[in-house]
Parts: sequence; C-alpha cells; structure tokens
Amino acid sequence: MHCRVPTPSSIAYTTCVKVHGIMQIASTHARLPAARAIAALADAANLSPETICASPEMISGEPEAVFMPAKVMFVPTKVIFVPPEMISVPPEMISVPTKTISGPAKSAPVPPRTPRPPPRTPNLRATTTAPPTHTPPTSAPLRVPSLFLRDPVFLRVLRVFVVNRFSQLPRALAERSKVMRFGDIPVLLAHPDWSRPAPVVLWLHGRTVNKELDPGRYLRWIRAGIAACAIDLPGHGERALEGWDTPAKTLDVLDHGVRDIDRVIEALADPTFHNVFDLTRTAIGGMSLGGMTTLRRLCDEHEFVCAAVESTTGWLEGLYFPTSWNAPASVPHWPVQHDTRRVAKSDASQHLMGFRPLPLLVLHSEADQVVAWEVQRRFIDMLRHHYTINNADPSLIAVRTWETTGAPQEHSGFGRVANDAKNAQVEFFTTWLKPTPPSEAF
Repeated sequence: MHCRVPTPSSIAYTTCVKVHGIMQIASTHARLPAARAIAALADAANLSPETICASPEMISGEPEAVFMPAKVMFVPTKVIFVPPEMISVPPEMISVPTKTISGPAKSAPVPPRTPRPPPRTPNLRATTTAPPTHTPPTSAPLRVPSLFLRDPVFLRVLRVFVVNRFSQLPRALAERSKVMRFGDIPVLLAHPDWSRPAPVVLWLHGRTVNKELDPGRYLRWIRAGIAACAIDLPGHGERALEGWDTPAKTLDVLDHGVRDIDRVIEALADPTFHNVFDLTRTAIGGMSLGGMTTLRRLCDEHEFVCAAVESTTGWLEGLYFPTSWNAPASVPHWPVQHDTRRVAKSDASQHLMGFRPLPLLVLHSEADQVVAWEVQRRFIDMLRHHYTINNADPSLIAVRTWETTGAPQEHSGFGRVANDAKNAQVEFFTTWLKPTPPSEAF
C-alpha cells in the first residue's frame, strides 16, 4: 500500500471509517490545517504525530484510511478499519460531535461493556431534525468483536472519528429533514416547510449505497416545493445485512423493496404528519436497483402520478441473460447466474399488463457499463408499445441520454452532466406534481 499524499495545506476531510459498508467522513465542514488535524488524531490515539497515516483511498471507496496532507507513515490498520460486520457499537462509544476534532481529545478510561437494551417498539414518530446516533437494524443485530472493544486505541479513534451520515447533509436540507423508521424501514424525510401540504417523491437508491446518497437531489426538490421520502433498500444503509449489497442478492432486495413501498406510502398518511404530504400528488423513482424496483412496482395497482428512473432497466431477462437475445458486445454479462423463473417473477417486462400508463422520465448514459443502455432502450420500446395498445400517448415516456458522462462506469451518477440530469428531473416533477415553491428561498 503506497502513500499518495494530496497537495493542499488545508483539507475538508480529515478521516473516514466504514460503517454498514458506507464511508463515514469526519469533520467535513472543518477544513482543518493538516498539522492541527494530525495533532488531534495523534492525541486521541496516544500516538506520535509522525506515525499518523496519509492515504487518499477514501476518494475511490477502497480500504479505509486516515486522509491528511502530511509526510507521514501508516497507522495500524485496526485503529481505523471498521468492517460492516463489526459496526454495532454502543452509542456512547461513537456519539461525538464533529467539532470535537478541533482540539485535543483526552479520553477517559473505557467503561466495561454493558448488555444491549431490548429494541424499542417501532413507531412513526420522528426522532429529531438531526437523528440520534446510529441504531443497527433489529433484523441484523451485528456486534463489534470483543477483541476490538478491549482495544483502547481502537475505541479512542472510533469515538473521535465516527460521525453520523446525517451530519453530512447540506445545512439547508438538514434543517428541513427528519430521520425516522416506518416499522423496520429507515426513512429520510425532507419537506419545504413542514406546514403546508406538498407533493412527495418516494426515492429508491441503488445497490451498495444508502438513502443519504446525493442529498443535492432532495435539496433541489424541496426548493421547488416537493417533499422527499428516501428509504434504505432492504439490506442496505441502516438495515444492512451481510451480502445484500452483492449482485447475487439483487432479486431479493428488489422483491422486498416492492413490498416496502406500500408500507411507506401508508405511513406517510399517518395523522402525526398533519397532512403535510399530499398523497394525491405522489411520485416514485429510483436509480439502478432502485429503478428496477420502481418499474416492477408500477406493474401493480398504484396511485402514483408520475415516475422517474435513472441508469436502470425494466427488462431483467435482457440484463441477466444477454446471450439469450444475441446482445451486442457492449452489453456486459451479469457477474452471477440467476434462476430464470426467479427473474421472471421480478421482471417488469413480464408484468406489463398491469402497468398503468403514466408520465415516465428515463435518464441514462449510452456508455453505461453496468446496465447497458441497449437493454433499457428495448424495454422502453416494449413500454411504448404497451402505451399505444392501451390508447395512451407513448410520448408520456420522456427519454434523455448522453453518449458519455464521465461518471464511474458511466453508471454511478451522471458525472459532468449531473447538473443537467438533475435539472431535467426537477422540471419533470414540477410539471406533473404542480408544487408550490416555498414562500422564502433557501
């Protein structure tokens, strides 16, 4: 492992660890000078500043490491690495505000481990605008091995540098957001003002990520007067399950996600929200696996006004079995083999008889290396034919593609055209949901 040290003398990100498979970034807004950040970490870990590591691995999502511009060596891996199977840490061990990084942190002796309290009964009440310290899903009670809990260096660093994903949201969004659970479904809600009824979009993220991804999307929505409801897909985010973010579990995530959608919509009607979500103006959308889940749900009876999907397809047979239709070389082969009958159950293209024509926005990179555009293009052809034979206008399906975007694998986000893609989506939702922008700009 080589040390590639960034050049700026002041940085926004001082360190990271991995929690439920997601990078947790500490001191995002601090922009600490390198020497000061190194001193804080060294003091917290009882290490000499000369032994702190510098590595940019966090930028590419590779093995976790402290990230600082300094001519220094490596910290022992166990000090900073938190694998997904080790993240059920008692809240008192990691609940530290980001601002504590600004100065030396003197650690108290590690208290003896106490038994975990029984889980609370799920309810629909929001915790606070800024949610409490992460609580692992009851469906996956994961624990940190006792070896690490007995390691005082590990615990000191963990206390200082593990921060909640929510604290990384843009301030304007965080002030108008709530994190809660609808039963066992973790939900991020954002509303323009939490007082007047607003249309709402239910958004489903892609495989391997979480509901907090791309907060700029939700901020654009609420600035346009549209509420956001983003959930963690089954086995992801706050309810991570080992292996559920792998290609082999895609169909399981999709099927469970389809069932979750109705539960979420029902929960948004709860009286505790005082009708701030106008469920007569509800849309649904998703990216990649979230988009597949969206398209499959639209094949059953629903009340959604419109839908938007990105980098996805509704033709799973074409995605998983490219040799069955003599796919061009540009269509990648799926890394695992699925059962054909199992695929048919989850494949939207196999259930189009129940697909009620509605306005649909499709965004895609033509160079996508994960979900090839050719697979989605053929599904769109099927869907337009379905609209036509049901006396619906096929132009209700709006498609926008780019030859290339510069995004990772031309799949994760839209790279240099991300602004255009997000603007197109906001314009689409505004057209069909007819929101009222908030009275005060933010």
